[in-house]
Amino acid sequence: MCIERGSTWNRWDFHVHTPYSILNNEFGFNIEEDHRGEHFDNFVKTLFEKAVQCGIVAIGVSDYFSIDGYKKIREEYLSKPDKMRMLFPDDKLRKSVEEIFVFPNIEFRLNTFVGEKAHSVNYHVFFSDKFPVERIESEFLGKIEILRPDCSKLSLNRMNIEDVGRRYKEHNNATGNDYLIGLEKITVNYEKIQEVLMSNIIFKGQYFISVPVDEDLSNIQWRGRDHDTRQAIYAQSDLLMTSNSRTREWALAKGHEEEQIDEFRSIKPCIWGSDAHSYERMFAPDEDKFCWIKAEPTFEGLQQILYEPEERVRIQEEKPDEKDAHQVIDYIQFQSTYFMQDPIYFSEGLTAIIGGKSTGKSMLLRHLAKTIDPDQVQEREEKVSQKQEKLDESAEVVWKDGASGKRKIIYIPQSWLNRIADEGTNESQLNDVLRDVLLQNDDLKKAEEYLKNEVSNKIQLVKHHILDYVECVDRAEKCERILDEHGRSAAYSPMVLDLERQLELLSAETGLTEEMFQNYTELAKRQVDRIYDIHSIKKEYAAVHDVAEPFVFIPSITKIGANGMPHYDLEEMSIIKELMKQTIHRINMELIRIWKQDVQSMQTVLAQNKKNFSEDLLNINKELKPLKQRVLQNDRLKKLEDQLRKEKEKQKKAKELERDKAENIAKAQELKSKIIDVWKSIKTEYQTFQEKISSTDSQNKDLKFDAEIGERVADFADLSSSLFDNRKIKSSIDRIGCNIADKDSIKSIDEKLLDSIWEWIRDERLSLKGGNSEQIALERMFTDWFYIHYILKSGGDTINQMSPGKKALVLLEMLVNLEQGKCPILIDQPEDDLDNRSIYTELVQYLRNKKHERQIIVVTHNANVVIGADAEAVIIANQDGKEAKNNSRQFEYRCGAIENVLPLCGDNDEILPGVLNQKGIQQQICDILEGGMDAFEMRRKKYIHTT
Repeated sequence: MCIERGSTWNRWDFHVHTPYSILNNEFGFNIEEDHRGEHFDNFVKTLFEKAVQCGIVAIGVSDYFSIDGYKKIREEYLSKPDKMRMLFPDDKLRKSVEEIFVFPNIEFRLNTFVGEKAHSVNYHVFFSDKFPVERIESEFLGKIEILRPDCSKLSLNRMNIEDVGRRYKEHNNATGNDYLIGLEKITVNYEKIQEVLMSNIIFKGQYFISVPVDEDLSNIQWRGRDHDTRQAIYAQSDLLMTSNSRTREWALAKGHEEEQIDEFRSIKPCIWGSDAHSYERMFAPDEDKFCWIKAEPTFEGLQQILYEPEERVRIQEEKPDEKDAHQVIDYIQFQSTYFMQDPIYFSEGLTAIIGGKSTGKSMLLRHLAKTIDPDQVQEREEKVSQKQEKLDESAEVVWKDGASGKRKIIYIPQSWLNRIADEGTNESQLNDVLRDVLLQNDDLKKAEEYLKNEVSNKIQLVKHHILDYVECVDRAEKCERILDEHGRSAAYSPMVLDLERQLELLSAETGLTEEMFQNYTELAKRQVDRIYDIHSIKKEYAAVHDVAEPFVFIPSITKIGANGMPHYDLEEMSIIKELMKQTIHRINMELIRIWKQDVQSMQTVLAQNKKNFSEDLLNINKELKPLKQRVLQNDRLKKLEDQLRKEKEKQKKAKELERDKAENIAKAQELKSKIIDVWKSIKTEYQTFQEKISSTDSQNKDLKFDAEIGERVADFADLSSSLFDNRKIKSSIDRIGCNIADKDSIKSIDEKLLDSIWEWIRDERLSLKGGNSEQIALERMFTDWFYIHYILKSGGDTINQMSPGKKALVLLEMLVNLEQGKCPILIDQPEDDLDNRSIYTELVQYLRNKKHERQIIVVTHNANVVIGADAEAVIIANQDGKEAKNNSRQFEYRCGAIENVLPLCGDNDEILPGVLNQKGIQQQICDILEGGMDAFEMRRKKYIHTT
């Protein structure tokens, strides 16, 4: 058990018998025959070794009607260091054994019988381990009266128990051990036990009464004499010993605690034990229903389950409230000379950091937060204008999984909740606050980013379509202007028909048939082609003739002179110079011979082609001459043909313009539909995001998220005033349906409104102000006019109906609930953001609920936060000063449980130096926090009848 971690979940066994119980003894030896104590040594050794092995931190040592077994363990073992070293030579094991909380559990059998089978009721009394054994024997057991079968009374001691057994054997011809038979036959009166305990002040706060329950109490009808007796016994008990889950639910009485307290005087915690009478049964309850207690293993720790019967005790196989080790801060450790160098540990549940003014409590939290997530700390502290003090960079934060470094946390600096709540003084600001908090949720943040990207993309697409639309309209209008200037295709039809008729008449007069004219046209074309061919041959012949004679080119020695002739540089050669000259000359002569021969062949081919083309041209001219004379005879015919050709070209161009105009108008209309459709889809994206918010799980049934899609009507009205002539706007009200420059007149910014405005722009009934084009107007109209109006409800109230304190708390709940993981929450003095009523009724309950899900570390100066929320660990901060000296460093901290009442001692059991070590955690809470005593008292009375 690590005390410095505060209250932690550990296994306790309230019911382990010793061989001194005699009844049902299965330990393999008779205590009365163990004269040398060797068997009991083995019992003690096995008891504690199994306890350490099973993770047991507390043992209720049980015997019937006596304390003999506990007394022997306490006085002859636990109080004898030499004996303990002999039994447990391993130092680590022995230290673990010595840390186990061992306390007496005296088990009685009452003279009361209840239930259908008339079972006798067992009755357990637990005493503090600090209460002297001899006082238990003399002041408690010595005052109890045992009832013999004949109803006579005797003092409770071994001699009288043996006397009962002996008398029973005499009257019933029985055999056996007098003490064993006596234990089987005696009973006690529970009222007498109560009388002894209540009448002596020395027992106050030193014991608990527990009654075993073997049945489901939720099915009991609490009427009749039998049940009245049972009710009286349970009312006087502090604890119920049961593993029945339904009985536990009945005992906790959730939802009707007051009625339960009135009837049974308190809410009863349920505990359990192995009821071991053998080594095999030690710490092995049926069905692995282990008893888990969240407290220091001390009597003061055990008391906590009375004040927190649901929070502090569970009966189950697995350890309760286990959290992901990756999301639990284990400790922070400093290496500088200003801070204590021992690790400062944190609970997996709720850790409260307290201290006087300027003791370093907030500084510890800031170091913790900034070491893990410096960006978040800077962002949030800037929000509250908190001074960015330089922090110790030697700090290291280690997580429960053993790793260190940055991970996700939620850090809420002092007054941050108030600041963001105060910013929401009007609806727009409040909407921004809700958005900022909602977007702490990764899914919503991604959804909003997706919304923004989609809207941006759609607006860009709209602009692209508008540009295409304007270009189409411009092209259509240009076509229209040209048609207006040069005429439409239909206007050319009469002229074309008239010219065609004239040509037909004239052609008939000249005798020039269509066939003849076609033949003439073909011959004229062939004539032009042959003339061109002959001209080309002449050019080629001249080109071949003008080509210079070739020569051999040797790269390394050939030089070209200014006249283009080669010169061979043979100065480097002496022996073969003449031979080289002869070789080059011979090659050149052969090359020239071949060249001249081939040139002559090419000229022959060209001459033959020229001859053929010339003969063909002569024949064409012969055929063309009579036809040409007939054609040239009528110049008017030629002019008419030219005029007809031009008219047809004009008509063709007009038709093309008309087609282009129609296509552009159709394309513009198609683009207009696309623009409206894409713009409408922007709202669809908002609706998707709205549904995402509405479906977000707040993990709190009282906290509801919703959203509405709003329209920026005022901005739209301002835009209209800047784009259009106001006089034209007023004249458009009947057609458009509203005054688009008046926000109160605009019902909705929808496609119908925008389409109407668009039509009026096209009709030029809405005049654009100077500098604004249709494209600019459309782009500014078809933009994102929507926004998300965030809605948060808690307990039926919307956030703008809440008090500042309630608003801050709801924002805290939102922030935490929307974080999808289970990362730690670090909060600095949240009570400063709340009113007193909210602190106790809402913040405390919120912390109590949330600490089961995730680690919470809170700095506070409010006792109700620490005590009311049942903090698992309390860290007390102190800065070295004259009145409060530390052990060795300027800033020191001590961690412990609220039930801790002891000063901190070293290995030699001497109190360590330093103000933090001089008192227990509980006393220091009362000294530091105003109302600390009252908070403890309120907690004590919460589930207990006080009259």
